[in-house]
Amino acid sequence: MQAKDVKNIAVIGAGMMGHGIAQVFASNNYSVHLLDVKDEVLSKAVENIRLNLSMMARKGVVVESEIEAVVSRIKTTTNMGEAASNAQLVIEAVTENLELKQ
Repeated sequence: MQAKDVKNIAVIGAGMMGHGIAQVFASNNYSVHLLDVKDEVLSKAVENIRLNLSMMARKGVVVESEIEAVVSRIKTTTNMGEAASNAQLVIEAVTENLELKQ
């Protein structure tokens, strides 16, 4: 598989790094499944992505009318199977805990 064949991304962990990674991929037209163990973390991640994109729109970096399209490319889940089922690329962004990372 080549990079050009990648369309679906799974990001495991929706904290500071994870939601930022999901935002970058979704902004570049990838479909993203963002996984975390808590729904409230996922909700906060989507809220932070909207806030980031809104700030970027105010600075002229992104177009405000495209924010919801970017957000719509991010699906959240607490189910690993759902997150990874169609992913061609999986990115791990969980807390710095070796046991959890393994």
